[in-house]
Amino acid sequence: MMFDTMKEEQRLTLHKINKKYKDRLFRLIFQDKKDLLELYNAINNSDYTNPEDLTITTIEDVVYMGMKNDLSFLIDDVLNLYEHQSTENANMPLRGLLYFTEEYQRLIDEQKMNLYGEKLLFLPLPRYIVLCNAADMKEEKKVLRLSDAYRIKGDASLECTAIVYNINAGHNKEIMEGCRTLSEYAELIRRQRES
Repeated sequence: MMFDTMKEEQRLTLHKINKKYKDRLFRLIFQDKKDLLELYNAINNSDYTNPEDLTITTIEDVVYMGMKNDLSFLIDDVLNLYEHQSTENANMPLRGLLYFTEEYQRLIDEQKMNLYGEKLLFLPLPRYIVLCNAADMKEEKKVLRLSDAYRIKGDASLECTAIVYNINAGHNKEIMEGCRTLSEYAELIRRQRES
């Protein structure tokens, strides 16, 4: 295992490839609204046709928190957060909670909502998707929950759920067939791994 890691690091150094190329490439590909809508439709089995139905809400870099997200957008009053991962990460629900908190705070500020008033504030529905191409991921899909991280198990007042899809070539056939761009990205990563 250590040899494989060293070999990979040496290859990346030799070819001057950024170790985060998968993530950066993923964000670059899906920054186009047309491609992002195609991905959304494939994951949600929907058929939106107008890319302008999307409102991009991606956090580029929150200075005080030192964090950013890959893709976030509003469509049909659903706040979607799509994260790319090249390794499995059990902490995605906690990260999602922090991202959604930042997005809701921004929405409250922009719309000058009265958080302390008696009137209920209506918020977009949060939906959190993680697209993972970890070489060792076997499942097609799995659900991660923030409550799994609580030291004490019980009736928690706070939950955040991340739905993780395996986007390696040969997995999640329906999503890949619905999103050619994602399928081509998966094939590129497969070929890179084999080279």
